[in-house]
Amino acid sequence: MKIGIISDVHGNAFALEKVLLHITPLCDRIIGLGDLFGYFPGHLAVYAIIKQLNIPVLIGNHEAMIMKMTAIPPNHSEVYRHDLVRRELGVEAVGAITTGTSFLFFKELGRRVLFVHGTPWDPLHGRLYPDSDLSFLSQVDAEVILMGHTHYPFSTTVGGKLIGNPGSVGLPRDAGDLASFGVLDLVRCRFDVYRIPLDANEILSAYPDVDRSVRGVVLGRRQANPFGIHISTKYPL
Repeated sequence: MKIGIISDVHGNAFALEKVLLHITPLCDRIIGLGDLFGYFPGHLAVYAIIKQLNIPVLIGNHEAMIMKMTAIPPNHSEVYRHDLVRRELGVEAVGAITTGTSFLFFKELGRRVLFVHGTPWDPLHGRLYPDSDLSFLSQVDAEVILMGHTHYPFSTTVGGKLIGNPGSVGLPRDAGDLASFGVLDLVRCRFDVYRIPLDANEILSAYPDVDRSVRGVVLGRRQANPFGIHISTKYPL
C-alpha cells in the first residue's frame, strides 16, 4: 500500500499537473495535507483537478483564512490573494473540497498514521522544520506522522517513529524550481520525498501578476539538502 502525499499547492495548477503525472503511477491513492489555495491565481484549475480525482485534502491555514475561520495577518492580503479565490470560486466550494479538519488519523496494515497540516499540537498553524527538535513527537500515539505547512521536505525517524513532510507542490521554499511530493509505503514503513523539475520562467509567464515575494521564491537558488537530513529523491538536486 503506497499513499501519495501532496501539500501546499497554493494555486499553482501548473506544478500540480506535473506532480500528478509522476505520483499517480507510483501510488494506490493520494492525500493532500492542505493549502490548495493562496499566492498563485490558478485556484479554479486546482479545484477542478482535485475534485475530478476525488483527492481528500485537509484544511490548511489558507483555506481557514479564505473561509474566515482565522484572520489574515496584517499586510498579507495582496500576497495571498484570497479575495480572488472567494470571488471566483466561493467559500462554500473551498470548504466542500476539504475533509473539514486539519488532521486525519487512521490505522491501516496495523500502523497508526497521523496526517496533519501543521503539527499534532497545533494542526492548523504549527511548524516543524527539518532542523527542529522532533524528540517530543515520541509522545504522539502514532507510528507515522506526516506534516505540511512549512514548504520544506524531509524524511527521518525519531524514537522508532517515521516523521516527514512532503514539502510544497506549488511554492517550495528550499528550491523554487523543484516541486515536491512524498510517497508513504505502509508495508515497508518508509516515506520518500520526490522532486519534479519545474521551469520557473514558464510558471511566472503563466502567472505574471503574482507578488514579487512569490517571484523571489520561484526563482530561488537550489539548495542541496540544506539541513543535512537525508532526503530520498528521484531527481537528485
